[in-house]
Amino acid sequence: MQLATREAWTWSKLHHENIVPFTGIADLRSIAEGGLTQLCLVSPWMDAGHITFYVNNNTGVKRMRLLWDVVKGVEYLHANQVTHGDLKGNNVLVDMSSGFPRARLTDFGASYAKESWSETMNFASSSKAHWGNVRWMAFERISSQDLRGPDANSQQSDVFEMMRTFLEVLTGKPPFQEVIESRITHYVMEGHNPKRPQGRIDGLDDSMWRLMMHCWAQDRNRRPKLSNIYDEVEARVLSEALSSHDTAYLEAIDATTSAINRFVSHASPITRAMLLEGLCYTLLHTPQALYEHEEFERLLSSVIESLAPLSGDTPDPNNAGLYKASFAFLGTFARFAATIDPTAWILATQGRLSLSTLVSGILGAAYLDPEDFQDILSMVLQDMESSAESRSPAALDDALIRMSRLMVGATNGNSSHLEDYWRELLKREFVQDQLLLRIHAEEESQVDWASIFSTIVSWLHEKSPTDPECEELMATLLGKVALRKFLGHSSKEHEVDANLEAVALVLQLRNGFRPINQDDLETILPILCRYLEMRSEFDMVEPCMRLLAVTDFREGLAVLIMTKSPPIPSTLVSKSWCCEFMG
Repeated sequence: MQLATREAWTWSKLHHENIVPFTGIADLRSIAEGGLTQLCLVSPWMDAGHITFYVNNNTGVKRMRLLWDVVKGVEYLHANQVTHGDLKGNNVLVDMSSGFPRARLTDFGASYAKESWSETMNFASSSKAHWGNVRWMAFERISSQDLRGPDANSQQSDVFEMMRTFLEVLTGKPPFQEVIESRITHYVMEGHNPKRPQGRIDGLDDSMWRLMMHCWAQDRNRRPKLSNIYDEVEARVLSEALSSHDTAYLEAIDATTSAINRFVSHASPITRAMLLEGLCYTLLHTPQALYEHEEFERLLSSVIESLAPLSGDTPDPNNAGLYKASFAFLGTFARFAATIDPTAWILATQGRLSLSTLVSGILGAAYLDPEDFQDILSMVLQDMESSAESRSPAALDDALIRMSRLMVGATNGNSSHLEDYWRELLKREFVQDQLLLRIHAEEESQVDWASIFSTIVSWLHEKSPTDPECEELMATLLGKVALRKFLGHSSKEHEVDANLEAVALVLQLRNGFRPINQDDLETILPILCRYLEMRSEFDMVEPCMRLLAVTDFREGLAVLIMTKSPPIPSTLVSKSWCCEFMG
């Protein structure tokens, strides 16, 4: 009697869509013909039966949706300081009254309410309140010498038993199905957990199995919080609902808004990746609806923000799924924007996606699909062309530096798939202007822009024989180089090396479409002299040899040496001619 009264008292205080409603108390003899006198707890009848029976008799049912209902029910209990104490499939009923299946928790005979409730009724404790079936029971509830009375039931034990119920629902069979009944109690008391079922089971992937194993930890304080489980299960349900485009269910749970809010709230990377996969499906199939959603811009900002670690040197490999999902979403949106109006991309992204992030995404771990890369790049470059605000000097500098680094390794195939990107980038006048601005700058820089310039021009030269576009780009860049200004700040030894190498390249490549004049020669000669002075022996004289290999330069230099007043030191003249002889 006392246990029934306690259960009725606890149950009567609970009102939630995932808790079976409590109707009242009745004498069995008065409501059932032939019944004996017995106190009964009355609730609405659920035709669908308990959750395991329902999933086993209804193929195609979305089991994860029902499990999300279970989590929401347990969350409600814990928020009201109630532990269920006996979670298993038999104690979860399926309600069909709303038009689609909804799981609702029942049987609160083993539950324990917060102190204020129990004190009101002055309930005595009873070990029977903590009985259950060992296939589902938390370890501490089976052997609770140190956790006597109501402390044997805890929110952590509910988490444990809820995930045993997850296994039961996903497989359609009770936990430890491989262990016979006579052996099960001893087997569980030895600390064993169920073995992972063989074969593919919907919902029971590696991530879910890891979550289950964490929830079944011997030490209850090491089990995940219910909020972490809620996040992952919710993400799975929302992603599946968005991907299947189940309109009725989507509207019932407002899935799009829920998915956006959960993604923006910075849940775990795994959870956010699952949510974004579902939203990407929505964007692909009903793009206008998602684009016009009041939270779309906030979603897009959060997607771009999630890629920020890629602009650094050490992105977290554990976030690979999130990076891939984010780029896939941006690629889908880029294609949508290209079909309706490119300004849609510009207005939504506001220049926040950097070129370095794009390049990092397609390198190494290949977070970015090449098709998505091209579509996103097209939008980003249009954005940069139309708005000076989106092409900050720092962003352009970073793009040029990364490009030159990758060009060095392009010959061994490490980044050859980026050649179209480099070509597209260098075609932009604002990129050319930034490069020329850096090599002509008079202030000191920590970046070796002369070497970067040489690398880029060398790559264009290498491609020129088979690519007229690269030849044209090379001619454009070389034609804009002002040698006097370029060489005017060669004060440090490393600058002399780099700048002379670049000038040698410029003269060698543009020889034929822009003659070398006396101003060029008089600008180069002091730097060449300094270069030779720095070398006691004939080591590392490639730039000098490249210069002397240019016929116009060699002949012009000979005339200048003979006519220069005051005369050039003879040691430098001899070194110059020795370099030529060695070449």
